[in-house]
Amino acid sequence: MIFWAYIRARVKSIVCMAVILIIFGIVYFLADIPMDIYLYSLQLGAAFLLIAAGVDYCHFLKKHQCLTEFSDLPHPELRQLPAAADILEQDYQDILERMMRINKDLVTQSDQKYTDSREYYMMWAHQIKTPLSALKLLLQLEGNLREQGELEQEVFKIEQYVELALQYVRLDHMENDLELREYDLKKLVRQTVKKYSVIFINKKLTIDIEGVYGKVLTDEKWLSLILEQLLSNALKYTNQGGIRFYMEPDKENTLVIQDTGIGIREEDVYRIFERGFTGYNGRMDKKSTGIGLYLCKKAADQLGHKIRIESKVGVGTKVMLDLRSDQLELF
Repeated sequence: MIFWAYIRARVKSIVCMAVILIIFGIVYFLADIPMDIYLYSLQLGAAFLLIAAGVDYCHFLKKHQCLTEFSDLPHPELRQLPAAADILEQDYQDILERMMRINKDLVTQSDQKYTDSREYYMMWAHQIKTPLSALKLLLQLEGNLREQGELEQEVFKIEQYVELALQYVRLDHMENDLELREYDLKKLVRQTVKKYSVIFINKKLTIDIEGVYGKVLTDEKWLSLILEQLLSNALKYTNQGGIRFYMEPDKENTLVIQDTGIGIREEDVYRIFERGFTGYNGRMDKKSTGIGLYLCKKAADQLGHKIRIESKVGVGTKVMLDLRSDQLELF
C-alpha cells in the first residue's frame, strides 16, 4: 500500500530516468560503441539509482509514519511535525499553523460563550426563586381565595421550569455533581409525590405507591429529578383516574410509573427522549419544551439506569425505570 503510494508520488522521476536511459542507448548505438560497454554503464547507473531510490523510500516511509503519529495525537502541536524538506512543505506548515491558531481562538471564544451562558442561567435560576418564594408567601397570607389552589399550582409549575433549566445547564458537568449512595426507593418516591401534591389535589387524581420497595445505588438529586420529570409528564396528560408506582413483577429492580392519561401515539414513542421532540401531545399542549424527558434519559444513562416506555392512546402510559447500576459509568 505505502510502496505503491511512493511509486505514484515518484512516477514523473521514474519516467524521466527511463527516457534518459533510452536516449543514452540511442546515442551509444549511433556512436557505434560496443554493446558490452553500454550494458556495463547501464548496470552501474541502475545500481546507483536503486541505492538512491532505497534511501529516498526510507525517508518517505519515515515521514509517513511521523505524519500518521501526528494525526493520532489527542492535542497535536505544530512543532511535532517532521521538519519541512523544501519551501513548499514549509508553506504548507505555515498554512496549517495559521489554521490551528484560528481554530484555537474559535474554541476559546466558544468556551467563553458557554461559560458566560451557563453562569447567566444559573444566576437567573437562583434569582427568580426569590420572587417565587415571596409570591407563595403572599398566597398563604391572602387566606382561602377561590383561585388560590390554581395560583399555587401555577407557581409550582414556574418553580419546576426554573429547576429544569438549572439542571439542563448542569447536565454537561453532571459527573462533578454525583454522590453515589444506597437510598430507600420508596422514600424517594414519597418525596417526589409529596412535592406534586398540589397538582394531585387540584386535578383530583389518585396516587398509589404501596408497590414500591427496595434500595437503589444512585445519586439522590439526579434520580429525584428523573422521578419528578416522569411524574410531571404523567400528571400533565392525566385528567382522570390516577397514577401508580410499583415494582415490575419478576424484575424487582425495575420501577414502573403507570398513569391513566391520554397515552402516546405509537409513532411518537420511539422519539420521546429526543431533545426538543414534543410529539402530538406536546403540540396540543402548546407549552411542552421537549427537554424534560431528554434530560431524564441523559441523566439515567449517566447513572447506569435505563428507561423504556409502553403506551396506548386513550388507555395510558407505563414508564419502566430499570434501576440496576451494573452499567454505571465511571468518571
